Parts: sequence; C-alpha cells; structure tokens
Amino acid sequence: MTKLMVKEEKLNKVLFTEYFGVNREQKDLEFVNIYVNADKKFFLDPAKLLDFDDAMSIQMSNVIIKYFEKLLQFIIKQDEFNSLKLLSELREPKETHLGYATNGYTGNAVGGIKGEKIYRKLSESNAVKTGLLKDLEESALLVEGINRDIISDMTVMITKKYLIEFTQAQCKKYQVPMSKAKVGKIWDEKQEYWVEIETELPIYDNKPMILVPKKIVTDKLMLDSQDFYRNELLSFVQDELMRADRSLIIVLKNGKRQCAVTKKQLKSDKQYRYSKELIYRIVQKHPELLQRYRHRKKNISEDIDEKLEEN
Repeated sequence: MTKLMVKEEKLNKVLFTEYFGVNREQKDLEFVNIYVNADKKFFLDPAKLLDFDDAMSIQMSNVIIKYFEKLLQFIIKQDEFNSLKLLSELREPKETHLGYATNGYTGNAVGGIKGEKIYRKLSESNAVKTGLLKDLEESALLVEGINRDIISDMTVMITKKYLIEFTQAQCKKYQVPMSKAKVGKIWDEKQEYWVEIETELPIYDNKPMILVPKKIVTDKLMLDSQDFYRNELLSFVQDELMRADRSLIIVLKNGKRQCAVTKKQLKSDKQYRYSKELIYRIVQKHPELLQRYRHRKKNISEDIDEKLEEN
C-alpha cells in the first residue's frame, strides 16, 4: 500500500457521531466514539469494572467472574468437552470496532479468539493447575499466549448482553436509528448457555455495531505482564539479593539504597529472563506482590478521552 493510499484511508474514516449526526465530542460521551468503517486500537479491560459501583458494571463483572470460575473448574477437572463447550462461541467481536484490524474493520489481525487455543493455553498453565489463577484479567499476567486481544474479546463476548443494552440506551438518548439485526450468540448466565438472538442495533454497511463504555477501555491492560516484570518483579529480586548479600548494597548520596545488580543485568540472566512462568513462580511464593501491583495500578489515572481523540 502506498503512502498516499494510507493517507486517504485515514482521511476516509468516519466517526459514529459524524455518521449519525450526534453533535457531541468524545469527552461528552459515555461510549467510545468508534469509526463506523474502521477499528480503533483499544481493548476492554475487565479489571476496570471493579472500579465502578453502577449496576451495569457490577453485573458485567459478576457474569465474567462466574463464567471464568466455571471454565477453570472444568479445566482443572480435565473436562475438555465441557470446557470447549463454554469456549465454543467465543470469537472476535467485530461489532465493537475495537482491537486490531488487518484492513478497515475486518477484525483482528491475529485471527481472533479460538476456543481450542485458549483451552490448551489454560490447561497447560501451572497457574491454573495449582489454583493460583482466579480472575480472567490475571491470565494476561500468568498464562503464556493469553494477551490483551484475547482478554478483551472474551470480555466482549461474555458481557455482550449488557453491551447491547448499553448501546440501545445510548442510541435512544441521541436518537440514533436502529434496525433488527442478527448478532450471533450471547452468554446467558442463568441458563449457563450460549443463546442465539436478534435485536435492534445501529447499522452501517448492513452490519450491526455495538458501543462500549469508554470507562472500561484502554490501550494497555491494567494488569500488564511486561510492566509487572519490570516494575514489581525485578525490583523485588533486587531487594531479595540485597537482603541475602549486604555487599550488593550501594548507598547513594541521598541515603537511598540501591542494588549493585541492575535490572538490565537481571534481564540478561537466564534465571530472571522475562516469562509468564517466572511471574507465576514468584507470585505463587509472594502473592503480596500481585496485591501491591493491583493497588498501585488502580491508583494511576488515565485520560482515556485524550487517548481516544488521538486515535
């Protein structure tokens, strides 16, 4: 693709508000102002749901927790049939126009969610086998092959019922027309089963769209394995090394203590090289690290409106 074609493609992106004549800026909206003909590189983060006490956030969080608990129970019992049954309807949710796109809004560049792949990754994980893994969002920290795309797509699919209700409420609020559309299957938490539905949603190019609350989207998950590795795990290892060997302590002019072994040196050490298995082993022995990390990340503010406007 030439530079001119790329530039034209960017210029041709049409925002949801522009297409439907909603005279509002992103900062004034509750939802992500998606492109109707392209994807925005943002992801749903289930960890963010815990920051809010409104009914929808609580319901969405509860359905994710119950779904994931059930999935883990089946996997721990090595019940592949029922595990895959739960995972069978997970796919890349193109209706949200979020995540990675190969071209326009055709979906995820890595191929979307594959139930069997997720099952294999979880069933092979020591974090699952030992019962350390409890929450969907923590699998991005502890399980190889589970990343923000999969976490986000699973979140959308499991909570699609609530996202559809949110979309319908926003469309009514701003008088956005909706039409009957097939949206595949939704997870019914009462029946614990995937149910095919048809409902009213905004339409572009004969395709339904689902809006998502901007307060639960991010460009980077709250629980990020690389961030945890750099800022929690390696710092912890340095502290442990200084406790074990006082000769490794360097006292700076300001009185602060510093480890003689740098993080860069630790990264190149085979014993402490980045991997989710390493994170699992450290967290298993020192669960307070994960609790501390959660607390720290929860208190970091994010100007999501500014990020959304830039993309």
